[in-house]
Amino acid sequence: MKKLLGILLTPTFTMKQFDPNYLLTLSKLAVTFNEQGKTDEAIALIYQLIEECYPHILERAKTDRTVIYELVKQKNCGDKKLELEAENLLEYLKLRGIQI
Repeated sequence: MKKLLGILLTPTFTMKQFDPNYLLTLSKLAVTFNEQGKTDEAIALIYQLIEECYPHILERAKTDRTVIYELVKQKNCGDKKLELEAENLLEYLKLRGIQI
């Protein structure tokens, strides 16, 4: 069976820019807030992670519809974790004016 890897976007940051545990802490906080029912806070942290790791995704999605296509495909892949990742990225792009 083919192993699913998620979308092929390369994070654009160097470890010099972050405390080594920064991104992990943001993601754990997002999970914790979500489990506590603080959805708005969890979403804000997820979007912060997207902006930190993939600052180019918004501009790329404006000019390359393949990004949207791959995210929609991933959203329906059957792997809950990958589907959630794609759903979050699509919602982020949609809220920033990208037509899905």
